[in-house]
Amino acid sequence: MSQPLVSLTIICYKAEKFIREAVDGALSQTYSPLEIIFSDDNSPDDTFKIIEEATKDYKGPHKIVLNRNEKNLRIGGHISKVWSNIAKGDWIVVSAGDDISLPNRVERLMEFANDHVSLIHHDCISIDENSQIIVDRNNFDYRKCLEVFDKNDIEETIRTGLFVKGATMCLNKKMVDAYGPMNPEVTNEDKVLAYRAQHFGKIIYLDDKLMKYRMHPKSVSYHQDLTIYKSFIFFKVDSAKNFFSVYKQILIDNKILNLSANLLKELENKKRTCNLDLFLYGDAPFKFDYLRDKRFFFKLFARIFLKPILFFKR
Repeated sequence: MSQPLVSLTIICYKAEKFIREAVDGALSQTYSPLEIIFSDDNSPDDTFKIIEEATKDYKGPHKIVLNRNEKNLRIGGHISKVWSNIAKGDWIVVSAGDDISLPNRVERLMEFANDHVSLIHHDCISIDENSQIIVDRNNFDYRKCLEVFDKNDIEETIRTGLFVKGATMCLNKKMVDAYGPMNPEVTNEDKVLAYRAQHFGKIIYLDDKLMKYRMHPKSVSYHQDLTIYKSFIFFKVDSAKNFFSVYKQILIDNKILNLSANLLKELENKKRTCNLDLFLYGDAPFKFDYLRDKRFFFKLFARIFLKPILFFKR
C-alpha cells in the first residue's frame, strides 16, 4: 500500500536565531512522501531570508514549500492559512520555527495514523535558547491527560480547558477541513484542537521524545507555561483575550458540536467575564449591562484595592 502524503508545517515568527536548526530537523526526516512547508508570519527580522538560504540547494526527496504572509496574521490566522489553504497532505505535522524535529518524527507518527484517529501527539525534549537540555517542571503528564480524554465527554473537556501541546501534534487533515479555519483571534489553538479532535475521532499519545521543544523568554509557550509577564495588568488582559478567543471559537464550532444549552450559557457567561476584565484592566468600552452583573462589583473592588497588593507582592 502507498504511504499517505504528510505535510510537515513549520510555523515561524521572529525566529531568526533558531530557524536554521528547525530547517535542518525538517530536512532530515526519514519519511516519504513528505512536503515541508516553511511559513513565516511577516517577521520583521531575517527569519524568511535564512529559510530561503538554507533550502535553496536542497536536493533531497522532500517537496519544499515556502510561504511568507504579506501581513502578520497572528497564530489563529496563520495556522488556518497554512493548514487549510497550503497543506496538501492527508496528515499535518505541527512544528514551530524554534523547535527541532528529530529525524524519525514523522515516520514514527505515521505508524499510528488511520481514518479513526483525529490527533496524535508525543513527548519531547525541552531545550533552552542555547539548545541545552533543561527540565521542564511545568510539563504535563500526557499519559494521564489521555486517560482524562478517554473518560471525559466533549463538554467536560471544554469546561476544564483540557489541551495537548500544539507543537507536538499530528492532525488528520479531514478533521481540519471538517471544522474549517479558526477565527484569527485564537492564540490557544491547543485547546481548540483538543476538543475538536475528541469530537472527531481518537486521540493517541506516544511516549516517544520525537522533537526538541524550545523554552525561551520570547516564545509564546514560555510565557503561557511559566506565566512570566512584565506586569499583573498585562497578564490579566492577555489571559482575557486568549480565553475570549477560545470561547468564541467553541460557539462557532457548535454548528458541528451541538453542545447543550447549559454549557452554551456557561460559555456566554465566561465571555462576559473576559469582557469585564478587558474593561477593568484594558481599554474595552464600558457596557451598562455590567451593572446587572454581581461579578462587576467584586472585580471592580479587586481592580482598585487588591491588584496593587498582589502586584507588589509578586
